[in-house]
Amino acid sequence: QIELNYTLADTYHELGQYKAMEEMAREALRVARASLGEENLAVADALGQLGDALMHLRIQDQAESICRQAVAMERKVHGGESLGEADALYNLASVLQNEGKLIEAETAARQALAMRKTLLGAEHLQVARSLDCLSYVLRGEQRLPEAEALARESLAIRKKLFGTEHPDFARSFSELGG
Repeated sequence: QIELNYTLADTYHELGQYKAMEEMAREALRVARASLGEENLAVADALGQLGDALMHLRIQDQAESICRQAVAMERKVHGGESLGEADALYNLASVLQNEGKLIEAETAARQALAMRKTLLGAEHLQVARSLDCLSYVLRGEQRLPEAEALARESLAIRKKLFGTEHPDFARSFSELGG
């Protein structure tokens, strides 16, 4: 049942139905805690999904708290760098950026980027997304040359992975003002 709730939450995310995503993530969290206890990967994953849903719903105070719990749980469960921790840090960086907490957002975004590069290699879509996240934070800090360089690096990864006709490439290109 936990896996089904994760899958439904992901599907709702892709569809932009964040309230339904929140409901599925809360249910996954409830079931994970009831069946597996407090400290495990299923709880960490459910917290990550819930934090993401709350961020999209603009319930920032709850999103930040849940994302911080997800990061802490990932660290506790894995004991070292993991993709789950990188995802949790990425979500936390996005929430902090939305709240205007740019120094903290930059730290989380840089940590997520470093982990993803280490674990996935430099030319992976998740690395491109982390570059975008950090670029957005740096734009907010008015560090425009550094932000542009990161956005161009992200665009180059997308071009290599997908070519110039893919919607992901087009979105990144348009964000650069192309």
